[in-house]
Amino acid sequence: MIDPDFGSKYVTQFLGYIKKIKAPFHDHTYDEVIYILEGEGVVHHGNLQTKIKKGSSIYLPPGTIHRLENKNKDVELQLLGVFCPAGSPADKDEK
Repeated sequence: MIDPDFGSKYVTQFLGYIKKIKAPFHDHTYDEVIYILEGEGVVHHGNLQTKIKKGSSIYLPPGTIHRLENKNKDVELQLLGVFCPAGSPADKDEK
């Protein structure tokens, strides 16, 4: 069981919510997998744009510049994300 006391050096799991905005473009030094729990939008990755909706799964390799955009003004884009190995955009060793 992974919990705040035990933790994991191998993965970070998080819930994310994107309201009526676009997340800023960014990249990571680790793999990111995103599963859309609710809503619909677009993932901008590299020079591509891919529509996403509830049930979509996204894999972003390290170094992939990306952002998520909510396309529904009435419903938050809700996602479950996993970083591997463990990390966070807030970590000081991020780019």
